[in-house]
Amino acid sequence: MIVELMKADMMESVARIGGTVQLDETRVEYTAQDILEAFRIFSEYNIVGAQPKASPKEPSKAAGAGLVDTGWGLISSGRGTMSEFASQRSLELFRSGFFCGESVLKAIAESRGIQSNLIPRIATGFCSGVARTGGMCGAVSGAIMGISLVTGRDSPTGSLELNYALVQKMIRLFEAEFGSVNCRQLIGCDLATEAGQRHFMENNLMERCHQYAQAATRMAMSLIDEQHGSAAG
Repeated sequence: MIVELMKADMMESVARIGGTVQLDETRVEYTAQDILEAFRIFSEYNIVGAQPKASPKEPSKAAGAGLVDTGWGLISSGRGTMSEFASQRSLELFRSGFFCGESVLKAIAESRGIQSNLIPRIATGFCSGVARTGGMCGAVSGAIMGISLVTGRDSPTGSLELNYALVQKMIRLFEAEFGSVNCRQLIGCDLATEAGQRHFMENNLMERCHQYAQAATRMAMSLIDEQHGSAAG
């Protein structure tokens, strides 16, 4: 019964993504959003005892190019792992009107099944290089908040070490790929000035910011997943 409920929920959840889902002999076309929710549902049902052929948290790509074997069936999307799904989701959120840090934080939260009225609003002031002050890239700030959603502490006596280690690694990864975590250096203009904003628009630098948001989301999710994988092992 649990398996059948899970399959029904999964098919409803992926009805919004852009690809094809195949469960047994059934194929369902889906349009544009939330494979993340399907993965989250896999995890929830697995916890209460419905064991798929393979762990939903570690989908196999052995089924063939563009196919992910979730254990319940094959998902064809061309996007790959959970971190890649979250990365694509951050781009969708960014293009919908959210800004860099908001998009990254919200995508990571959704991937972990975390809901709060504070998300994404707590990230707003960190967008555009900390409110156009030329500070840290908002995508990186959103990624740090996303990592902290999962690994942050809840009490004054809790350990900081895991969170700090992941955040430090996140920053190193981003710097290695893009050369900086500073917004002004990354986009080459000052968003606090009219001239800088004009330069940003005329040179279509938003596309570069989309790239930063996707990369930051992917890096943060990979770090989170690696940590949880090693902890489980």
